[in-house]
Amino acid sequence: MAALARAESRLLVRHPGYLVGLALTGLGVWALTAEGSATVLGEDVNGFLSLLLPAWGSLIAVNLAALRSRRDGTDELFDSLPTAPVARTAAHLLSSVAVLVPTSIAFLTVWFLWTGASTGAVGTPSWSLGAAMVLIVAGAGVSGVLVARWVPIALGGPLAVIATIVLQNNFWYQDDRWRWLHFVEADAFDPTFDIGHPGWHVVWVAGLVLLGVFLALARHGVSGRIAVAGGTALALLAVSGWVQTRPLSSARVAARIDELQNPAAHQVCEEHGGVRYCAYPSRRAWIPLWRQPVEAVLARVPTAAAATADRPLEVRQRAVPDTFDQLVPPLQAGLDPKVAWVADGAVHPGMRWQFADHPLNVGYQTASWAVGLPPAVASSRTACSAGGQARVVTAMWLAGKSGPRSGARLARRAAEVEREGRRALVGLHPLDVIDDYVKGELHPGSPYVPEVGSAGRGADVVMAARLLALPADRVAKVVATNWALLTDPATTAATLFELLGTSTPTGLGELPPVTPGVGRACP
Repeated sequence: MAALARAESRLLVRHPGYLVGLALTGLGVWALTAEGSATVLGEDVNGFLSLLLPAWGSLIAVNLAALRSRRDGTDELFDSLPTAPVARTAAHLLSSVAVLVPTSIAFLTVWFLWTGASTGAVGTPSWSLGAAMVLIVAGAGVSGVLVARWVPIALGGPLAVIATIVLQNNFWYQDDRWRWLHFVEADAFDPTFDIGHPGWHVVWVAGLVLLGVFLALARHGVSGRIAVAGGTALALLAVSGWVQTRPLSSARVAARIDELQNPAAHQVCEEHGGVRYCAYPSRRAWIPLWRQPVEAVLARVPTAAAATADRPLEVRQRAVPDTFDQLVPPLQAGLDPKVAWVADGAVHPGMRWQFADHPLNVGYQTASWAVGLPPAVASSRTACSAGGQARVVTAMWLAGKSGPRSGARLARRAAEVEREGRRALVGLHPLDVIDDYVKGELHPGSPYVPEVGSAGRGADVVMAARLLALPADRVAKVVATNWALLTDPATTAATLFELLGTSTPTGLGELPPVTPGVGRACP
């Protein structure tokens, strides 16, 4: 059996199914990290889920290997040899585990070392999620042998892959209790504030793998040792299944609710340049990332608009209001959104930090605070509109100058607006610098970040992008000299261009500004 396992291991690592799975995993990881983000190692499931690709490829490869004698017509010859069929099945099981477990561990190690060394990476790897994924990959190999023994056709492997997808994505897979009885715990809930049983889920997956081993070997008859394996698998599944489906304790739910509704009691704070920065302990390393856009914006506003003891600026991390929809039902039942998400005049970075957009986001929130617009959205999740006003264009220009990439991102937003046409230019949707302006409105799957509390028209984004093309010192001087005028809600965006001595972009300056106090207009 050991000799056969070694031979099959050598064949498995050269099999196209295994190799293609690894190649696709590499491409998937590259695609997931190409945009750039600050990884939260304990919550980022992308690296773990990438292992599903080699798992499926290996399932097919192991399945074909276990069927080799049947496909070659040599079953009768092998049955005449001293090695019993059950030993050959055990050898295939052993070879798949011997190859797939080290491969998975090596991949996760490289993933964590790579992402952990990136800028802004925080947290620690989740041992439970890592262990579960290693077991799942090993279980894929076991499933390949199991299917070969009970469904001895070459089509069995691909059908088994489809079956795992169906089982994973059905049968209450997004239910807050039954989701733990699937292979991979569904990511329908917010990973930061989730409450579950990750340790017991590892036991559950181990029980499933051992059950697969038992069923594969039982095809040849049930000996004493095989019966022990089956009994152990059932015991693991019974205990871990019972624990995972119990209602959540009221103490754990209350603790999570307090983290959301009273973040100040759970955060650490630092003060830099008169600005107070507060973050959850696991994300304290992001404070320097926030400081860069905040300080860049404040450096361009007049002294009267800067943070002072009488007008303090606080940058306090909190979950975005849309997080409410991603909380497990017991948390939703006990949480008061009006307490968790208050329009308190502070800048509120979220729990995710995407390098591509969030410096622009934090810069815009800071600029909004400076010009008198609400920085962050409240529980209503609806940004107010300052469309056509000079102050929103000024805030967007300041945001565009808040970081090395921010100007390019703002220009990209402006180009999207212009491509979309008049609907995007005049729409009073939250077309701030964070939206992608697809058809001029928010839509399911839009990358709009519901953190900013104020918005302008698409036309305002285009005008702010045009300001970026002018000398920065020239614009900064006009803004500082005319700050009181430009932050007055009655001042139009066209006035800003007149003060700069340049013409308003054609067709944009004629749009009347929204009137404060009317409809969704900002106060």
